[in-house]
Amino acid sequence: MTTKEKPSEALVYNFPHSIKDVFKEITAEHYISERAEWVTTDEATATITTAPSGAVKLVLDRAVRRNYPKPFKGLFPDKQHMDHTEVWEPDGDGWKGHYDVDVKGAPVKVAAEYTLKQKGAGCELRIWHEVTAKIPLLGGRIEKYILGQSRSQFGDQLKYLDLKLAGTPGLLPRDQAKYPLPG
Repeated sequence: MTTKEKPSEALVYNFPHSIKDVFKEITAEHYISERAEWVTTDEATATITTAPSGAVKLVLDRAVRRNYPKPFKGLFPDKQHMDHTEVWEPDGDGWKGHYDVDVKGAPVKVAAEYTLKQKGAGCELRIWHEVTAKIPLLGGRIEKYILGQSRSQFGDQLKYLDLKLAGTPGLLPRDQAKYPLPG
């Protein structure tokens, strides 16, 4: 089974920052590590390559702790390793791309397509997800749960990026005692 969002159901985030600044940060090695920490990743290693065409490929190996709801406990370990491959390609005056996440040891795959386009003085990122869980009887429910988690975590990563580009200090969990977040 596969649960797939349509582009019309995309998660949309509008940045008040330039597309150049957003893209530069979203594909920077330090940001990849920071965003992983922001969404409670235990371990992460990243490799970034740029093709002559300008396309950027990010490969991230990360370990994430999850607290699954009762119906799914026991189906997955609390700590999961994930292979995450993300590709950004030039698209006119913006960017488009996709990512694929393979959850090691689980019959689950997460994929997404996205665009980053200029919008006024800022820019807009749109992302729509697809989740496949090959688990008899529970596959559809697991897909909907993982889709919700993926949207929530990606939204959190975009909020983090927005705050970071705005110069907000103390964003990472390790800094919270020293710099409480605004609001």
